[in-house]
Amino acid sequence: VIVAKQDGRYRRSLVDTGLELPTSIAVDPQVGRMYWTDAGSSPKIETSWLDGSRRKPLVTERIRHPAGLTIDYASEHALYWVDAKLNHIETMRPDGSNREIIFKGENLHHPLSLDVFENNLYWVTRDTGELVKQDKFGRGIPVTLAKNLVNP
Repeated sequence: VIVAKQDGRYRRSLVDTGLELPTSIAVDPQVGRMYWTDAGSSPKIETSWLDGSRRKPLVTERIRHPAGLTIDYASEHALYWVDAKLNHIETMRPDGSNREIIFKGENLHHPLSLDVFENNLYWVTRDTGELVKQDKFGRGIPVTLAKNLVNP
């Protein structure tokens, strides 16, 4: 995990060990923390302060290919992410507690990225190249907003 000015100057590594295949990062400046996913041989979700200190793992079990990490600022900074291999969309509190599977199953078509806006989650699928919208509480049915996206 590297930080730099917008023009690339003053690059500095914040987290440079124990990362094999980072797939996403989410920054929460309101609480001074950052979170990231690692889909390497020991997949995990970790957090640290914005300067890279106080690093700690949040999820290390029942996880295979985490990606698309996002923060729901309107819901007590809840974290959401996709697991492309398990075909899950999950959530937890910022401290790692209250982990819950929101959606699961082959009908997710291997989600790659995720975002939250108001009461909805939006994700892109690897297998079908679709952009899908679903209530973040699991109510209702998923709605396909776009199909056949190139290189989702």
